[in-house]
Amino acid sequence: MVEEHLEVTLVREIVEKIVSKPSEVRIHREVDDIGTRLDLEVDKSDLGVVIGKEGKTVQAIRVLLRAIGARTQQKISLRVIE
Repeated sequence: MVEEHLEVTLVREIVEKIVSKPSEVRIHREVDDIGTRLDLEVDKSDLGVVIGKEGKTVQAIRVLLRAIGARTQQKISLRVIE
């Protein structure tokens, strides 16, 4: 089994618990000069759940990623792909 990075594992655990189709969760991790970017794809029917009312759910996930980034001294961003 391939070992996942901490930030990918965190996002996967959270998102799979709140969506109705956890098998459709896909996370792509890309690292460049600026930092780490996570692209999150979920089933279209689960987009509203992941984004949350007024974007609060996805914003909360981003806050957790910032905390991980502060600990590891890197910038981590999350983009939800439609």
